[in-house]
Amino acid sequence: MGDKDAQQVQTTARTVRRRAFTAGLRRWESLPQRTRLWLVALPVCVLAFACWWQYRTLASAENRLAARGTALLQMKQDAEVIHKLESAPKRATEQLRSKEELLATIEQSMMAGGIPVDRWLDTIPQPPVQRPGEPIKRVGTRFYIENVGLEQLASFTVDLVRRDLTLDLTSLHLTAPRGGNRDHWDADLVISYAVVE
Repeated sequence: MGDKDAQQVQTTARTVRRRAFTAGLRRWESLPQRTRLWLVALPVCVLAFACWWQYRTLASAENRLAARGTALLQMKQDAEVIHKLESAPKRATEQLRSKEELLATIEQSMMAGGIPVDRWLDTIPQPPVQRPGEPIKRVGTRFYIENVGLEQLASFTVDLVRRDLTLDLTSLHLTAPRGGNRDHWDADLVISYAVVE
């Protein structure tokens, strides 16, 4: 096919397209105005509905992702709490106890052990001790009792741990009192309990 034939084909094609466009335009103009409005409005409505549906789908997916993120965060926090509780001593508490409550318990156990309260000389709170990497800390109270018998001291200790299962006798030092009864001692004790942080 030569150049002249190619030009003729292109011209014919343009003519056909022009006639087709003109015929289509005439058919469009021959339609009632209401029909033309429907033919324009319908695709617009379909497109708008498709956009709305897509937005709703994306918003729903975003809400599900946000809910899953919140659930995962809560699961992580719960797992940390469970790990702390599993690592903690079985008799650990979750909060610090008041000084008054602790001293009242000690006083009751002293009386149960037959130790006169006036032999209780002093009480010194100890700074909390926590080992690196452990979720618990141990809170202790140091106190001194003078002129106490070993049997009294044993009865006091047994009653104390029975009265409050969270308490432990973690330190005990005995010294002989000056000029006192050889069967009695001055006692330096530390009572402590574990707290989960």
